[in-house]
Amino acid sequence: GDDRGRHSLLVLVPHRHLEGRVLTTSGEPIEGVTVRAKGTATPGVVTRTDANGRFELHGLAAEALRVHVWKRGYLAWEKDGIQPDGSGLEIELQTTN
Repeated sequence: GDDRGRHSLLVLVPHRHLEGRVLTTSGEPIEGVTVRAKGTATPGVVTRTDANGRFELHGLAAEALRVHVWKRGYLAWEKDGIQPDGSGLEIELQTTN
């Protein structure tokens, strides 16, 4: 049926991924941080960091993205123009107090 049509669509749309770690200013990993990437062709992909502060976002379009990172108790971090080229992103969050 439709399988071949869907498959060709996946081939036409490049899917990139973004990975990295979220750390405190003293280098400790932060678990449970929300990481969101959004772009023109990327509607908004969200994940959370694991116990090692690591995150992976999959299914991203090949475009510059705005990445927004936040967790209660920390100052939010946001940056434009991040390319999902598979290279690791290291993000430091400062505590609010």
